[in-house]
Amino acid sequence: MPPPSPSTSLFLFHRFVRTDPKTTSDIPFQGPVLTSQDKQAVGFEEKQDEADSIVRDLVLAADLKGLPLFSSLFLGGGSRYTCIHTVDKDLILIASDFPGDNSLEVILIYNAIDRSLRMIPTMPRTYPSISSAIVLVARQDDEDSSYTLVYPGTDAEGDAVLYMWPSSSKSPWSTVKKTHFCMPWRRFRAGEVFSFRGRGYWVDLLVGIMYCDCGDLISDVIDRVDIRTLDLPVECPVDIESQKRVFRAIGPVGDSIKFVDIDYYRDRQNCMVRVWRLLADMTWALEYELRFQSLLAGGEFKGDAVPDFMKPMYPFLSPHEDHVIYFAVGTYDILSTPFSMLRVDLCSKTFNRTKLFSPMAHYSLGVHVPLYTNTEGKLLGLTA
Repeated sequence: MPPPSPSTSLFLFHRFVRTDPKTTSDIPFQGPVLTSQDKQAVGFEEKQDEADSIVRDLVLAADLKGLPLFSSLFLGGGSRYTCIHTVDKDLILIASDFPGDNSLEVILIYNAIDRSLRMIPTMPRTYPSISSAIVLVARQDDEDSSYTLVYPGTDAEGDAVLYMWPSSSKSPWSTVKKTHFCMPWRRFRAGEVFSFRGRGYWVDLLVGIMYCDCGDLISDVIDRVDIRTLDLPVECPVDIESQKRVFRAIGPVGDSIKFVDIDYYRDRQNCMVRVWRLLADMTWALEYELRFQSLLAGGEFKGDAVPDFMKPMYPFLSPHEDHVIYFAVGTYDILSTPFSMLRVDLCSKTFNRTKLFSPMAHYSLGVHVPLYTNTEGKLLGLTA
């Protein structure tokens, strides 16, 4: 599949999903209906018949709007408490409540390849073995259509375990494997969770990374999963005590994983945007250093110059654009308020600036979900 065109295929989605519990047919905008008739509920035991009836009536649609506007998903027949949980390649996972029963939480799994929709109970209610509210979508190979959902929790004895749901199973979260999280850091909160090239990653952008082999998760023979740790690039300070705000991003790009850090983001004169690539030996190599001043009037990079009063924030990566990074520019007060989105080509030393028009831009960009459409117009995920 050729890389998508950023000007026509990249969309920034609100994480919150628009819903209307009363309608399962009328879509409140002119947008594509994503779901087919292939809908199934799995693992609801005594509520299975009710769950089957509910999922058959759900309609998922996309209100696609190119920048500077924000796109959104709509779930007809869904609960009002609904949001995008995570995205992984051809899957969009949506967290919601069981319609009519707010005490029962569910995960909706939309597959963009076959347009199917699955509904399963949410993760087990256990004390988490690491702080993370995000499910890992594990694949032994990036091209695998099968996958396993993984959630770190604890068993009845308080030992760390991984609860899993293989996509072929009719019993969500019934597979359990022992593990141990040996953390060199005093705290760890995984805000970024994804799999790539046969490994699953839990990332705290402030302190470090934990990872494991997806083959160990999927294996029917291995009953204990080895979790390893990886430090952030040495140039990135690990500041646990001050809990200062950082603008960082991580994700698969091309054939490797990249990490972005915006350093000295309040100081335009000294601000640097750095990009590292994770090598095969699990070490970081600095790939690009971008002085923010080079994007201002008279700077080295060519494009619609960034006004002097704006500063960088909210970076993210596209897996199909190896030498490109995206980030917003705006102002800092009590809140960071972005006014424009930049697409910077670090190879050609050019950039595009798109003005954002959203009354909640300061909030939306903080929890934005980048998605793109492929050549067939199907909505797919970028990163977790």
